[in-house]
Amino acid sequence: MRLYMNNFFKTPFLFYLFAIAALFISPVWALLLGVIFGMTKFFFHPPKLGTYRKFTLESAIVLLGFGLNFGQIITVGSRGLLQTAAGILVLMTAGMLIGKIFGLDKKLSSLINVGTSICGGSAIAAVSGVIDANDDEIAVSTGVVFILNAVALFLFPLLFQFIHMPPDVYGIWCALSIHDTSSVVGAASINETSLATATILKLTRTLWIIPLTIFYKIVNKSESKSKFPYFIALFLIASLIATFLPFAFYSDIAKLGKMLMSPALFMVGYAINVSTIKKVGFKSIGHGIALWIISIFLGLFIAFNI
Repeated sequence: MRLYMNNFFKTPFLFYLFAIAALFISPVWALLLGVIFGMTKFFFHPPKLGTYRKFTLESAIVLLGFGLNFGQIITVGSRGLLQTAAGILVLMTAGMLIGKIFGLDKKLSSLINVGTSICGGSAIAAVSGVIDANDDEIAVSTGVVFILNAVALFLFPLLFQFIHMPPDVYGIWCALSIHDTSSVVGAASINETSLATATILKLTRTLWIIPLTIFYKIVNKSESKSKFPYFIALFLIASLIATFLPFAFYSDIAKLGKMLMSPALFMVGYAINVSTIKKVGFKSIGHGIALWIISIFLGLFIAFNI
């Protein structure tokens, strides 16, 4: 009987069932459930979890585009272009100094820096290839980002209630100070204004992956090819369609996109396990926390002055 139960919990069916069920719960609870299930060895851990998470997240972002007017995207995106660039420059500079203080390997420090400054796992994946980072460095830097993402999803909504900031300011703050897009959208989804602002500005911030990857390619004389984040282009196309060919059902498509963020966050939590935490280590998490604290206050300053 015990063997049967162990085999039952290890079946892929349960993982997919939980992921689908996450559609109907809030992003915070989805992340928490993911962490709980991910921490135990009883459940099935899909080898392509990162691929599933990436596809779900990017699909959600594209569908959210159907709920946004293209003019709104241009207004918010252009408004925050220079601010995101300035924020990234400050964080990258601070990150290099912090990495030296903690005595981290240069490649590992660079991955934590780009993951914190731009777009979490996506930035790490883009830059890791051009600096020839090994699997351990990628795993540790990704682990740091995932752990801090999980904290952010619980922390930021509480701070929103405590500080009493306007929803659009809160959306800007989320976009500038939370690493991964899934956690940005999850934390900002407390109302429609903050969600729209955070999504647009976060994607503007994500675009800086491209020049930063090119910079690392030049510095490291790398021949590897960089991947353009095509889901951002699809997001813009979705918004253009909704703006110039308006139909009532687009709002339902956008709602589905919002719902898909919960399974994406469930998979983010599912990737955080005991092995990941052990690999991260004190120096790496210390580096990530120190840089994130700077990011939080810098993002808050920019949000109130943008």
